[in-house]
Amino acid sequence: MEKDMRGRWRRMMVAALVSLFIAPVSVFAAPNVPSGRSIIDSITARLCQLQQARGNRIKLVNPARCAPVPPDEERFGRLIVDKVTVPAGSGAVFGIMASGTGAIVGDGSGTTTDAVSKEYMVSAGTYSVEETTLPLGWIQTSNTCVDVVVGEGETKTCTITNIRLPKLTVTKIVVNDNDGTATTSDFALFVDGGAVTSGIQNIYATGTHMVSEGDHTGYTSTIGGDCASDGSITLAAGDIQSCTVTNDDIATTAGRLLITEVLADISNSTTTPQGTDPENEWVEVYNGTNAMIDLSDYTISDANTSDAIPDGTMLPSGKYLLIFATSTTASFWTIPGDAVIVVLSSNIGNGLANGGDMVSLKDGNGAEIDAVSWGTNTTAFTPSVTLPPDGNSITRTTPTTDTNTAADWVADPTPTPGS
Repeated sequence: MEKDMRGRWRRMMVAALVSLFIAPVSVFAAPNVPSGRSIIDSITARLCQLQQARGNRIKLVNPARCAPVPPDEERFGRLIVDKVTVPAGSGAVFGIMASGTGAIVGDGSGTTTDAVSKEYMVSAGTYSVEETTLPLGWIQTSNTCVDVVVGEGETKTCTITNIRLPKLTVTKIVVNDNDGTATTSDFALFVDGGAVTSGIQNIYATGTHMVSEGDHTGYTSTIGGDCASDGSITLAAGDIQSCTVTNDDIATTAGRLLITEVLADISNSTTTPQGTDPENEWVEVYNGTNAMIDLSDYTISDANTSDAIPDGTMLPSGKYLLIFATSTTASFWTIPGDAVIVVLSSNIGNGLANGGDMVSLKDGNGAEIDAVSWGTNTTAFTPSVTLPPDGNSITRTTPTTDTNTAADWVADPTPTPGS
């Protein structure tokens, strides 16, 4: 028997040698006979091929060794985990972990990218794959690798999708070309109401966001870059956007007669009474010129009706004029002694509308000297001054500054007629 076995082995060796030297060149280029192997390794590989051709369950384990295929190996299936990223081609690496009811060959941990999938060899069972580590700024949006059933010898593919959250940088630019002295640190910047630092990139959810700033008295405000002029911006997955908020100092306007404060919505408070609408509404005017002004024939009006300022009304330089609808208005306020008061004995216009109206001051020739509008009225300028709360006046930020925009005005919870 031993002699027969030796003879059989010699015959197989001879056959392998013959086939090796007379085989086509493609044999040496086959995947299981890489170029550069020794002649002994090549003979071993050829012997494995001959055994496989005869139907034997055998495989090449390494260049010098053939081994039987384990009985269980053919019964294993494969679970392939694909990665989809938005944007594609990111190269980001995601850590994953597979688990299930069957056996997983090797460790269940692994990594995927949108270019390289992870393949698990598993026995028949139900499997799930979850992400264990995500790169900064990425979130998962879908995962089909949940309760995937893999049968014997089956190959199943599932997909985990991630998006890179968009990034936004808001930068403050300050222009001081009219003797202004403010710096970027003097202005507050916000995205969706949350404070941000100029020039620092932040991560946000996809969708529409709003860039804004805080008080910028004495400066114009212009929003640009990737933002719309109103500060809105829509961010998509993977976006890297940048917005600017530019503030330019305003030249002081001297020598003007300006409307400086309006109380149109009388407070209902009983602790700090202001009177009633519309009888106790009032308008304040400031003489910023260096000379006294005769306001005879001047008119004050709302969006519907004009009223004449009484003849002989004289307003000294640097002083305030208060226009009251009724004489009782003064009793609700502490008014400086040098303020000039006129009483119309009628409502201002047809009564100042709380939800939106305007006040216009015109000279004797009908030329408009100054105007302001608030709420729903945009006659004086657009956008109008933001509607103030009940009992708040709207007041000019400085009595000699006029850019003819809503930026000149703020709501004042403590009105100060005559000062």
